[in-house]
Amino acid sequence: MIIANYPANSSTIQIAVTSTASAAAVIPGSGSSIRICNEGPSNCYVAIGDNSVVATVPTSTAASSCTPVLSGADVVFSKQDISDTYISAITMAGNNATINVSSGEGS
Repeated sequence: MIIANYPANSSTIQIAVTSTASAAAVIPGSGSSIRICNEGPSNCYVAIGDNSVVATVPTSTAASSCTPVLSGADVVFSKQDISDTYISAITMAGNNATINVSSGEGS
């Protein structure tokens, strides 16, 4: 996958993801897209929003707080709102992952 328009020196944060939702972390940088690289070893679920955002694991009821990021994936999401400046992440029980998060203009 080619990630366009992300400068080589983008500000990036790393989040250790466990089965307890991470505290809402500020997404560094600016731009209309958020890049998430999941170093694995497990899938994780993210929620992007304001400073009260909390990620959840999926259930049979659809929720915008549990978008999957597969292990080993490098994905780009569009910000839905100007206030989408925080991220929270979680894994299924007994799993863990590490994600790297940055923002910019790209796809």
